[in-house]
Amino acid sequence: MTAEIERTDETDALIREQARKYPDWWDEYILGRRLWTKQKAIAQSTFMYPRTTVRSCESSGKTFSAAGIVLAFLYNYPPATVFTTAPTNRQVEDLLWAEIRTAFGASRMALEGNLTRKRLEIDDKWYAVGFATDEPERMLGYHNVNVLVIADDAAGLQDEMYGAIENPLSTGNTHELLISNPTQSVGKFRETFSSKLYNKFHISAYDTPNLKGFGITEEDIASGEWVKKSEGKDLPFPELISPAKVAERYHEWGPGSYLYIVFILGDFPEAGVNNLNRIDLIEAAMARQTERQVFEKHSRVAALDVARYGDDESSFAIRQGDKVLDTFEWAHQDSVYTAGRAARLIKENKPARTYVDVVGLGAGVFDILKNEIGEQYKIIEYDSGKDALDKERYVNRRAEGYFDLNKMLVDGDLDLPGSGKLKAQLADIRYIFDKKGRLQIESKEDARNRGSKSPDVADAVMMSFCRKTGGGGSGRTTTY
Repeated sequence: MTAEIERTDETDALIREQARKYPDWWDEYILGRRLWTKQKAIAQSTFMYPRTTVRSCESSGKTFSAAGIVLAFLYNYPPATVFTTAPTNRQVEDLLWAEIRTAFGASRMALEGNLTRKRLEIDDKWYAVGFATDEPERMLGYHNVNVLVIADDAAGLQDEMYGAIENPLSTGNTHELLISNPTQSVGKFRETFSSKLYNKFHISAYDTPNLKGFGITEEDIASGEWVKKSEGKDLPFPELISPAKVAERYHEWGPGSYLYIVFILGDFPEAGVNNLNRIDLIEAAMARQTERQVFEKHSRVAALDVARYGDDESSFAIRQGDKVLDTFEWAHQDSVYTAGRAARLIKENKPARTYVDVVGLGAGVFDILKNEIGEQYKIIEYDSGKDALDKERYVNRRAEGYFDLNKMLVDGDLDLPGSGKLKAQLADIRYIFDKKGRLQIESKEDARNRGSKSPDVADAVMMSFCRKTGGGGSGRTTTY
């Protein structure tokens, strides 16, 4: 881009003086970008205070904001060193540094320096650099007159990385900015919100301009009133989370679910609540691409979880080896419809065996399937309430099945389809201990009572991994 603002020693000095007081002004005037209220406040806080921490909903513009802060600090506090980090190299290079590269290239004023994928160097001790958290040693031994450290997805940083961050912050004019979705109820990022050292920000989806600007509340999202309030109107910030997306999340995830609390409300999960499956492991499983020759040597296995209540869905999962090929869901219907729909899916996918939930209405569906296609296809009953194989550790088969599925997630073996509904349900599975010290999964009824959705799709996936002998299913011991 051709520079619009001519630089002289005098204009540089005036701009620098103004930028140090109002870095958001520098972002808007020099980079030509538009910020909303919280983005401006976060930029000002980062320059004004030694430490700033931000917990936020999804798509609030936090990474966009951080990119402007990197450039504003680097060019207005010479010589400066800026470190940026995140849990993965992809997050560093494709998220924050992608925003930095875009902003640099669109600047209305010529900005000196050599820009590469993850480094912007002006001089030997005047540069910005990004690296993932598997390289904490990269921060050790670096000191400068002016230092800024920014951690993106800070809730996902390991404790040793927080220790490494402190090294360049030990002397000089130092500033720290932590930004993240609040995915962990405990840990270093959570602790910053009870520390007096940090200036704190919280951003809910309902704080963002696309909702707050129209006066849209959670009650409006629940009732559908949001449509009238926003219909026919342009979103103030199209790149931020929209009312339609919040409504989708509300109805798909449920207002009491882990994902809604974290990614819509921008709140930490309830302390002391035991969520079984880590969100990063679920996302990794959904990104995994198992080679065809690995899973195709195994027979297909299916499972059907039958809806019990009006808001529940019947769910059918089909897997091959450790790869879940697909899931299918349909709204609550009578037993004949559900059996017919399942029979068609069984005929299309030809599983070696199909497990059918026989609790409640599932018993009738099982009987129909057994009678209609039982001679051609192996239909096996699955009672989640029966004793686990390991009776000393698990209350029932459902608990054993979910913990075995979790082990596959932890071991990096499970390959899941990229379903938002499945992701939400797996992330929301909670466990407790009974009075004998055995592990138990929260019941569907209890999940529903706290405002979460029944984990019908997750249950079908879990059931598909159960053993022929009918235990709880383990990815490592399942007979494929």
